[in-house]
Amino acid sequence: MQIVYYKTGIAIFFSIVVVLVLYKSIFFDKLENKFPKLFFGLAFFFCRLLPFGLIYLVAKFEAHSDVPMFYFAAKDALALKFVYKDFQTAYQPLFPYITALPLLFWNKAEAIILEMIVIEGVIVHFSKILLHQTAKGSITLTYFLLPAPFVLSVLGGQEDIWMWGFVVAMLWLNKFQKSEFWIGIIAGLGLITSKVVLILIIIPLFFYSNNKKKYILGLISIGIPTLLILITFSGFGFLEIINQANDPRTPNLWSILNPFFDVYSNIGIKTLNNIGLLSCLMLGIGLVTLNRENQNFKSLITKLWICVFLWFMIIQQSSLANYVYIFILPLWYVYNQQKNSFILVVILLLNILVVVQPAIWWHLNMPIITQSDLSNSFQHLIEYLLEIVIVSLLGIILLNQLKIKNKEPKIC
Repeated sequence: MQIVYYKTGIAIFFSIVVVLVLYKSIFFDKLENKFPKLFFGLAFFFCRLLPFGLIYLVAKFEAHSDVPMFYFAAKDALALKFVYKDFQTAYQPLFPYITALPLLFWNKAEAIILEMIVIEGVIVHFSKILLHQTAKGSITLTYFLLPAPFVLSVLGGQEDIWMWGFVVAMLWLNKFQKSEFWIGIIAGLGLITSKVVLILIIIPLFFYSNNKKKYILGLISIGIPTLLILITFSGFGFLEIINQANDPRTPNLWSILNPFFDVYSNIGIKTLNNIGLLSCLMLGIGLVTLNRENQNFKSLITKLWICVFLWFMIIQQSSLANYVYIFILPLWYVYNQQKNSFILVVILLLNILVVVQPAIWWHLNMPIITQSDLSNSFQHLIEYLLEIVIVSLLGIILLNQLKIKNKEPKIC
């Protein structure tokens, strides 16, 4: 349980610091206005690089979470072995080769964490430019101080933010070259680099596209050669990663209902997966259809991203608390600019709980809670209550986002 106490302390401490920075936001905004590059660089150094150095170089902590798994796959990739044929990975085919790059200079698992931190910094930098018109240093600084991104980046070495990075690339390209073909190219690259759930955005974007043929051409320009190479050298081994969706995880709507309705047995894992995926696609397509005329590409895709992955966390039976890292960056920018204090408090509370709940869940050996667990174990009851609160907070944020229908967000 020691790790639970550590992570709880970290989450509470960083949340307090975030509140203090927001309280003095005018001061930090002025600083950023005067020294924008220096401000960002110092925020990134003190909130990411310095903690990395203290934790892994000074204190000599070793990488944990998914990072050792990344490391072993990356070592095989570095030896030029072929993914899915010579070694297995739970991720898309390009991922182990990208995570192999830092091993050329430092052959330790911690090198991958450093790579993740640097990539996150690049994504935050370009998101900052794209997601608001006026400089607001307090938004960027408080993002770096949020408990969930800090823990998932510095301690967990997680890559979920990469998916948002490909959306940022789409938005950046759209500023200079409004080409459906290149949007399709970037979507295709994202699909073979990050996670397959990116398809939940790629399909709705097809319905938004004004030139669907070019969009599809861009997608298949990446997709077909990749498929041909994978099938030629590794058969259909790449399909194994889809089977991960058959593992029940927490927190989500189904893990909350399971103690009372035994949903995993009565409904079935595959059916629950289909419900989750189809409802996410329907939500995405619906949002695009309803908003394509009154929102530009930047505002629409930002809202689409936030809403779809909020709902994904609620409805997908294989969803984890870590998935908040997929959308927390654009979400934080949106609500800081709207100055919605209630939702900011909700997001802060969500940050604390998505740090604490997984630590308890993994300590309990990743249970799917049953009614007997609630009756016989206080720790299981606490974990279950945290699941309920997390899903409720996600629902509150989602409903608030959906209420903003016909107004152009301030970020655009």
